[in-house]
Amino acid sequence: MKRYGRIAVASAFTPTYAALLEEAKRVATRCSAKLDVIHAAAFDAGKEMSFREIVGPDVPIRWSVADTPAEAIARVVEEFGYDLLIAGALHREDSDKPFTSGVARDLMKRVSSDLLLIPGASMEAHSIEHVIFAFEPGEDCASFLADAVSALRPKKVTIVAAETPFAAALAASRGEQAPDPRTWSEEVAEGLRARCNIEVDTWIVASNTGYAVLDAVQGIGADLFVVRGGSAGNPLPMHLDWLYSVIPTRLLVTKENRFAS
Repeated sequence: MKRYGRIAVASAFTPTYAALLEEAKRVATRCSAKLDVIHAAAFDAGKEMSFREIVGPDVPIRWSVADTPAEAIARVVEEFGYDLLIAGALHREDSDKPFTSGVARDLMKRVSSDLLLIPGASMEAHSIEHVIFAFEPGEDCASFLADAVSALRPKKVTIVAAETPFAAALAASRGEQAPDPRTWSEEVAEGLRARCNIEVDTWIVASNTGYAVLDAVQGIGADLFVVRGGSAGNPLPMHLDWLYSVIPTRLLVTKENRFAS
């Protein structure tokens, strides 16, 4: 995450708010970046004191009021031009079911910055050693992968590719031939190994829905799931839109040019 210069954390007073602030501080330190706090409410002296006990006296706190928390947060992100927004991910932080919160879902659709969503924030340091990427077979992703690996510096990468019964029909409708997921993913993996000298494996999932990718992500158990997002309003590819409902691990929704040197 070395290429983020300005980082903000959106904090509400959930059971894990202190842990989320600590995680955000660690990310900012790792990036040598400035950190701001965004709170979707009017200024409150008591809340400010609680924030200050964790982040210290010098971190700016941005107070923002709008019709929804996500709208209030997104306004501040746009106003101050943050590179990365960090937020909690879950509907209930004390639940064992990783259902995406309404605020996290709206932030994925609203903010133009990169977005790091953290389910179950921890006071303990969390290293990024194993990163998962998921693509559709045939997707042009070599440069994005190399740039992301260079920035994140994991020890291992897993590339997940979905094999669906619709791929051949869709390709035929465009006058194309659908790539074989196994051949394609191995070619991508070999290219990444050559460029970055890193351990890379592949995981092929066969399914009619994107939820097979969810099962793969949960089964792999990596430290971070990286998704190449689109524009605000339509940030997730169709085979990953289940993330609007479930976030099983730390999720980074990023724009391709964020990682480019």
